[in-house]
Amino acid sequence: MRRVRSQTFRTAPGACGIVAGLLIIVSVAIDAGAPDPVPGVSQGPRRVIHTYDARPLQRLDLKDPGQAARIWDTMHLLAALQGLVNRAAPRLYLFYCADFGVDTDAFWFDWLRGEDGWLKDAEVRALAGWDDALGQFRSEFEGLVVYDAKVPATANAASTAAGCERLLPVRFDPGADSLFSRLTQKLQVPVKLWLVNRDGSAKFTGRGRLPDSTEPSRGSAKVDVHRWAMKRYLHSDACAPAFAAYYLDAFWPQRPHQGPPDLHTLSNHDYFIPGDSGAGYLNVRALTVRSDSRLPSGLAAWQAHCRRWYERWDLTITGFVLDGAAGAATDLEFAAYRPFSPDGIGTHFEPGPALRAGLPTCPEKDLPDSVEDAARFIAGQATTSAGRTGFLWARSILKPPQWYADLSRRLREEHAGLAIEVVDPYTFFGLVRLHLTAPRN
Repeated sequence: MRRVRSQTFRTAPGACGIVAGLLIIVSVAIDAGAPDPVPGVSQGPRRVIHTYDARPLQRLDLKDPGQAARIWDTMHLLAALQGLVNRAAPRLYLFYCADFGVDTDAFWFDWLRGEDGWLKDAEVRALAGWDDALGQFRSEFEGLVVYDAKVPATANAASTAAGCERLLPVRFDPGADSLFSRLTQKLQVPVKLWLVNRDGSAKFTGRGRLPDSTEPSRGSAKVDVHRWAMKRYLHSDACAPAFAAYYLDAFWPQRPHQGPPDLHTLSNHDYFIPGDSGAGYLNVRALTVRSDSRLPSGLAAWQAHCRRWYERWDLTITGFVLDGAAGAATDLEFAAYRPFSPDGIGTHFEPGPALRAGLPTCPEKDLPDSVEDAARFIAGQATTSAGRTGFLWARSILKPPQWYADLSRRLREEHAGLAIEVVDPYTFFGLVRLHLTAPRN
């Protein structure tokens, strides 16, 4: 039986009875372009990382349309600037995101700056504001692309233009304190591309012809924007046709409570990827029941994709299947997992441990944030299972190894009377299989 390398941490065992498997998923960023240092050879000037703290934006009131627009405008601009600046090398880091009670961006920056971190020897310089950031990196962009908030799709076209033509996207707003006015008047940044008429009227109307084209409108301003962008960037090979991003456009400021602000930016990431999907981790039932698209099943193609990546990283366990709106996985989907994830799968909708298509499975449970609450939760599960064998497939995220060591110690010291055994994932699912297949006396 193969083991995951550098993916799981074992914690000290307690008594026996309920079995808790603690899953830690670790994401590692690798600078493939930088060679390893050669002893005795100068490695050139010290790396400089500029940081921008956008966290004060989190204190703005999303119920106020002006403040919501300020969040949108600032983060859209910064995300584009960061993408341009970091093309050749990592030089600009944003602090903004926070999830699950963790200051996420600060967490990963500290991690990279730690004892064995990739950026431990880098010089860090904090930028005073977005105007300071634009001044520092003025050579990285040619000017602005101005889009129309009344036609929200133009924000997506502006993001594409930003990457293809080295521009910064900004929403048209002639107000004296707007980002548009400050950039064009105070900082004198030239506008290189207009996706709205200079007087603020719509350039894309869903009538007549596409701007700068003899092609007739399709009757929808939104469709026309994307056809215009396709002609300008895809047909000219300025964009790679095999890659696309699906994310919020400038409609967000009208309904800011329907999604957090960081959904519309690329804060501190190098690539767009489909959220909560990919190799192993998605609502797999949606590949076989495709009522929206009416396309044939994609299960076989997805299985081939998963086999490639699971084999590359020596994985044979799936943390959990991300069942959702498409419904729970059936034996058909579990059978598709069997070739690349034979040692076990976490689930969402299953009532308890089970064998599905020959695979051991167990519902995944998220642990509370604090060690004390997590220990109390596990102890409660053990109490519920008193007198019989129980299994708990537990998860937490963004926790250092010490957190898990402290949790195991607290279980031993404060809940010594309960039959709890903390094991690694392979032992866990092996015991699930054994428990469900062993002859009963």
